[in-house]
Amino acid sequence: MHESGRGRAKVRAVIDTNVFVAGLYWQGGARECLVRFARREFQWFSEKKAGVLDELAAERASLLEKESAELEKQAQRLAAEIEELAGETPVRIG
Repeated sequence: MHESGRGRAKVRAVIDTNVFVAGLYWQGGARECLVRFARREFQWFSEKKAGVLDELAAERASLLEKESAELEKQAQRLAAEIEELAGETPVRIG
């Protein structure tokens, strides 16, 4: 199979579920595989049940949303503590 416009053959690869999960949660070779899939360097084939990958991605997105909300709460608590200790309203960065 060739990439449109580039003429190079894509590598065909089957990604193991363990590699997919490891790539979502940790740095390293598994993450690099997912990055290369995202860059469309490989032709994607999934193992047995394609829906499993969607479920894992949705679960990870949900976990990241929860983590983000918790970090925002922590930032608000710290800002309130800084304001109390310094007697000034902290400036929000970003």
